[in-house]
Amino acid sequence: MSQSGGATTALKPVITLWETYGSGMQAIAQMLSDELKIPLSQQAFSTDELDEEAQKAKEPDNPLLERILHILARGSGNTLQATSSGVFVRQLQDNIEMAKENTRKVTLLAEKGGVIMGRSSTKILAGRPNTLHVKFDGRLEDRIARAAQYFGISHDKAARRQRNEDDLRVRMSTDIYDWNPMDDSHFDLVLNTSVLNEEQIVKIIKAAFEAKQS
Repeated sequence: MSQSGGATTALKPVITLWETYGSGMQAIAQMLSDELKIPLSQQAFSTDELDEEAQKAKEPDNPLLERILHILARGSGNTLQATSSGVFVRQLQDNIEMAKENTRKVTLLAEKGGVIMGRSSTKILAGRPNTLHVKFDGRLEDRIARAAQYFGISHDKAARRQRNEDDLRVRMSTDIYDWNPMDDSHFDLVLNTSVLNEEQIVKIIKAAFEAKQS
């Protein structure tokens, strides 16, 4: 609860989500948004966008993480550019600027309430009242098969995306926020989508959110 002019105002409800690739976050997030009638905010980069960048980053002097960080730097209004060899000028300062901009965006999203996917929102909103932090995981082969079916892609393509994304999304969080989403202790719930279906997961999240509010 927050105090404003003597009146007590409840913060809008927020559920932050993070997943290992193929754990079904996209479908579950939409179901939660529909069920709870709250907005849904997508990740900063979709899986298709990351895969496109990965295919552009085949050159040894243009690794994927540097391409993504460069895009984020441009989005934050930071005018610093990469050198011709792909190494960032003042990369630490870039990361600080990106963290500030992403934190600003996540804070604005939280003010409106809703389901927030990725964006290191679990780290940014840690300790915020009326907020539940959820992580999805599952067996590797299950995740690859689910992603192939959900995105309508081949098993081989889903496996390639899994290798790229599970590495890249963790590295983005650790590089920009010094936060490792693979550490389960950051989350209120860690749900295994290999053993729970989407409907069960939505019920569990709703119950946990209500319990955390009480």
